[in-house]
Amino acid sequence: NKWNNIEQKTTSFVQNGVAWFFDPTVRFKMSQADYQEIVDWVINTDTLKGYAPYANSEYYYGASTYHSYNEFDMQLSNRKKYDPNGYLKGLTDDEIKDVIWRRLQYAVEYVLQQDYPNSTATVNNLVVYYEVSFKTYEPPAHTYMLKFKCTGAGTFKYIEGPTLVQ
Repeated sequence: NKWNNIEQKTTSFVQNGVAWFFDPTVRFKMSQADYQEIVDWVINTDTLKGYAPYANSEYYYGASTYHSYNEFDMQLSNRKKYDPNGYLKGLTDDEIKDVIWRRLQYAVEYVLQQDYPNSTATVNNLVVYYEVSFKTYEPPAHTYMLKFKCTGAGTFKYIEGPTLVQ
């Protein structure tokens, strides 16, 4: 005779060999606002201003919201073209690719710091990890994931990746 509202909820759990525990891993997909946050950061950083020739794209980390693509531009031609400080000059294409991936990792860490300033390193004695997925245009377009460990309020340590998601 009486209806009860039931909320269906799915959460992840991890096994430590003895018992099951709630998995506190945060799975985070970068949004347009996150990519724009990186663009704005470059625009407002004196030493990097020349890497942001447009209000919606920058070429130091590669973040772009141009035409709502919301991605990291990984094209070597663009990185070489927009390198006003000459950081990439004299590097091979493979060395430039390594620089691009290291910069991207740092940019994603910056987004985590901005979006999760009150993060905690552990929940119920379990380490909190952040798995961040993001899009790239290399070409073609891909989605990757980077994994970070929270080390304290708003601080993160790179663990692994990039791992190709699609």
